[in-house]
Amino acid sequence: MAKVVYKHTPAPLWLVAFSILLPTSFACLATSATNVAIPHISGYFGSTIDEANWIITSYMIANSCLILMSGWLENLMGRKLFLKVFIGIFTLGSLICALAPNLNLMELGRLIQGIGGGPMTPVSQSALIAFLLIPLAFLFNTEHKHKDCHKHKLIVLKQIPGDKI
Repeated sequence: MAKVVYKHTPAPLWLVAFSILLPTSFACLATSATNVAIPHISGYFGSTIDEANWIITSYMIANSCLILMSGWLENLMGRKLFLKVFIGIFTLGSLICALAPNLNLMELGRLIQGIGGGPMTPVSQSALIAFLLIPLAFLFNTEHKHKDCHKHKLIVLKQIPGDKI
């Protein structure tokens, strides 16, 4: 019986960058959109602005706690599984927020979004750096030093569209 050998072909650069930057941009967009929409959210649910501000507070608390744990969790789970799990958690939180019939459920959804969205920014930056940067051996070789420098722009430009959309 013949043995089948699969050849591993690396993913295209644009596909890796897109799949890492899109969820991270959504996490940034969720923060900005909620900050702007607080008066409308409080009016819709018939609550005060102070009560509606708990939506932002719950997101930020979960976000900051998970940012601190993101390196450890990435080492524990592996980068690919880590991104899949936390993108799924963020999506679940977004679904709960979209279907929330009251303010308490909206706060729970935002808490879940913070758990899923917090670690995405540091891990996406480390993934892009690992995938896009020149290998360390080429850093001291002047003929290869500037070969892939245009790829560094993605790391800086990835946060810009999220706040502007």
